[in-house]
Order: sequence, then C-alpha cells, then structure tokens
Amino acid sequence: MNDFLDEDQEASMESGGSSSIKYPPFKYTLKKGESGAFTMLSEKAETVLVMPVSSNRQYPDWVPCEPGSHEDEKKILCATVIDHNEYTTAKGVKVPANQLRLLCASPYSVKGLQEISKEFGGLKGQTIKVKRSTSDKAPAIGDTFVRGKQPDKVPTPMIGKHTLEEARKLSGFSQFYNDDGTIKAVAALTPSVKEDVTKLKPGRGIDDGIPF
Repeated sequence: MNDFLDEDQEASMESGGSSSIKYPPFKYTLKKGESGAFTMLSEKAETVLVMPVSSNRQYPDWVPCEPGSHEDEKKILCATVIDHNEYTTAKGVKVPANQLRLLCASPYSVKGLQEISKEFGGLKGQTIKVKRSTSDKAPAIGDTFVRGKQPDKVPTPMIGKHTLEEARKLSGFSQFYNDDGTIKAVAALTPSVKEDVTKLKPGRGIDDGIPF
C-alpha cells in the first residue's frame, strides 16, 4: 500500500471504479526476497530530483534538475515502468498486471539498469527481470537486474482497471500522466517518495545522462 494513501483510497484507486484519477501512481517496489518483472516505458529518466547538500535532512526539499548536473548532491532518478506483477490490496481488491508505476532509483540502484542499457542500446521497451534480496540494505526496487525474454509486443499499460486509452478520457489523467503514459514530475513530489531521499548516499559520479 502507498505510504500516503489509506486503505479506502487505495482500494478506490486500484479498482478503477471511479470516473476520475485522484491520486498519484504508486512507486514500483518489491518485498524482501520477492521477484518481479517490468517493462521500461521511458526512454530515459523523465525526472531527476536532488536534495541540496545544505537542505534540512529531516524535512528535505526535492528539486528537479537537468541530467548530468548537481553531481555533489543527493539525487534520485524517476522513470515509468509497466509492472507485470499481479497483487491484491489490503482491502482484497485484485489488481491486474501491467500497471503503470513510478520507478525511483538511487545512484546505487541505477547502475545495474545502466549496464543493461549500455549493452542493448537503451532501456525503452526492454523487459527486465528483477529480484530483491533479503538484505536490510537491499533497495526497494530490487538489487539484481537481468534482461528478460522480450515480448513480441509491449503489454497494454493499465491504470487500475482502465487501459491507458480508457484512462486518457478520465478527469485528472493529465495531472499525473503524459499522453504516452509516462509519469509527470509532480507525481514524484509526494510525501512517500520524499521520505526516500534521506536514505540516499551522495550521487557523485553517477552518469545520469545515458539512457535509463
């Protein structure tokens, strides 16, 4: 469940029963020891967020920046993925696979993805198998990335029980999503995501200019 939604909000959003989109998309996360797979919808990180070195660590402010800048500041790269896992919410609502999710990666997490990107000429449209180890230090998005079997066609992205095409017609869609389904920066600037910045280590040396 999202840290900033209660169970009723989560169930309402994920069931797709509403005629509007009221809440930002969920982050892509795995439980300890869990495996999953996703397809990268983004060509590169849509949003690079940084916390200035002088920022208050207890109540950090995230600032969007240009890729390749702010090397001495804590940062996270945000991109859009299609999550191929199915799951059930705390309210018992079954959520279909292929949900659009916000992948938030620290410099330490993104290196594995960038290696795949270098080898295969980018990540857009690539299906990635991922596993999160049982270590307490394992990133929430997983710490082992392997290029999976590539489908003949990218699965239809879903938002709740709506296809992307259906969701475009709902009020609130343009607040969080671009027309192609990629997630806007405003969705990353939420309490749930902001908390993660305190766990990041300095991002010096990470090449966030290459496709991600």
